[in-house]
Amino acid sequence: MEKSSFALNDYAHSFKKGNFVYLEGDSAAKLYMIQSGSVQLRRKLNTDERIIGTCGPGEFFGLVSALEQWIYTETAEVTQDSEILILRPADLEQLIIDDPTMGFKILNYLSNQLRELDIRLNKLSHK
Repeated sequence: MEKSSFALNDYAHSFKKGNFVYLEGDSAAKLYMIQSGSVQLRRKLNTDERIIGTCGPGEFFGLVSALEQWIYTETAEVTQDSEILILRPADLEQLIIDDPTMGFKILNYLSNQLRELDIRLNKLSHK
């Protein structure tokens, strides 16, 4: 049986600085991995909008929302001209089958997200 080949270049899209990849509240059907450039993530909190993260090459964003088919809970704005892979959850599954190390990268990303949330919750509870 021949192994399928997942061609990442087929999923690459160029974004110019200042473009929005998605807006908070948009329906989440795709996830993103930065090949080059950077994206800033912002979330509305009460009447303010706060920066909640910046993603660079090799990092994912929109992952949890897309996998769970939620809405995006933040706005993603391109802060440098970027090449970004746009994947559907099924594409990600095939990528992991073809390259199991990608699965570990995703687990590491999700683990880091959980750790950061735990740190933030601890800080909030000690105010």
